[in-house]
Amino acid sequence: MTALLPLLLAFAGPALGGTFELRDAVAAAAEAAGPAVVTVTAGPAEPAEDPYAALFSDADLPAETGSGVVIDPAGLVLTSEHVVGNAGEAWVIFSDGKKLKGQVTARDKDTDLALIKLSAPAPLRALRFAEIAPRAGDWAVAIGRPHGAGLVVTAGVVSSPRRRVPYGKGSFRTALQTDAAINPGNSGGALVNLEGELLGLPAAAYSAAGPYAGLGFAVPAAAARAFLQKHR
Repeated sequence: MTALLPLLLAFAGPALGGTFELRDAVAAAAEAAGPAVVTVTAGPAEPAEDPYAALFSDADLPAETGSGVVIDPAGLVLTSEHVVGNAGEAWVIFSDGKKLKGQVTARDKDTDLALIKLSAPAPLRALRFAEIAPRAGDWAVAIGRPHGAGLVVTAGVVSSPRRRVPYGKGSFRTALQTDAAINPGNSGGALVNLEGELLGLPAAAYSAAGPYAGLGFAVPAAAARAFLQKHR
């Protein structure tokens, strides 16, 4: 079994033209998708220059701050509804530190999705939806940009492509379950496959107490695509 381990960790990567290690595949997915993952801060007030610094001080982190995904180069950003709340405006912070203020033009509590429209001066880096539905056991990479910080990446697998989870009082929604850690501030970010294609938007993680329990949930790409088609 020990001798087989290197073979199990290596596989053919058509997009990169050769055989490469799994760690390289995860890093490549993060590099491909990362520029399209942004920080989202709800409200009209411009975010502080370094909101992430609050993690290392006694200051409170912004309540309505999370991540988002540029889904259209013209300036459409998907995020979680619980990130923007009732705000009509939101600030978007990009990987290079640039900030743009946009309008929250649609939101849906049932799917936990919201849409922000930006007036972008130039085409933005955007993610594409995965064309093939994920299977249980497929690799998944969770990417966020919490609190204006640099890229935060975790990796795992799709635990279940369709999991019925409770929300609100007596209500349920279908979510993609993953064991990739979903950290605070990652809500609304990207859960991608090894090709850097969008599988879903991380929305919640469960831990009864203590360490992360390996139960993360994302809004499936199919629901995000339907929401986008309805509201773009």
